[in-house]
Amino acid sequence: MVGMTSELSALKFFVYFSAAAVLLNDFYFSIQKKKSFYYSKTAQKSFSNSKTP
Repeated sequence: MVGMTSELSALKFFVYFSAAAVLLNDFYFSIQKKKSFYYSKTAQKSFSNSKTP
């Protein structure tokens, strides 16, 4: 019985850990998307500004 409970807690820990990893991954990628979108917008702006005489 003791072995089963330790296995169960290990499984629970693994589930929590993977869920946290997925959430962090999602969060990180959303930040990267926002950053790249912002940079592309500013790059377009500066490019159009340099294009006009």
